[in-house]
Amino acid sequence: MKKFLLGLVSVAFLASCGSNDHGELVGVQDRPTWYPSEPYGMVYIPQGSFTMGNHDEDVPYAYTAPAKTVSIPAFYMDQTEITNNEYRQFVSWVKDSIARTRLAEGLVEDFEYIDLAEMEDPTFFQEYVALNYPDSMMRRLDW
Repeated sequence: MKKFLLGLVSVAFLASCGSNDHGELVGVQDRPTWYPSEPYGMVYIPQGSFTMGNHDEDVPYAYTAPAKTVSIPAFYMDQTEITNNEYRQFVSWVKDSIARTRLAEGLVEDFEYIDLAEMEDPTFFQEYVALNYPDSMMRRLDW
């Protein structure tokens, strides 16, 4: 019985060594190719390459920085062109808008500066909670 079991294990071991994938991960076969959806308002820019460096017109500086080929991967770019000034105006408008105050409630920039000398006052914590959290219940511990 032991010889039969040993023979069966050795045959199974030798049969497992004959696969064609050579230990490579093969994944799922016959899977349809996945293509990402195009984001709204964006334009697909395909990959490409260009030569960066000096041109033939710049003869005196032709050898200071040799030209090299740079490859850029594909990416998405917004289809609406804006200038830096338009973007600055947008940021200034958002800074003062209602959307900013509603979306950014409770962020670090909304906290006020607290002087460390004020924190030494024994009633500081009670005043802070009463001002910032008016709906919370105040309980007092008497030692």
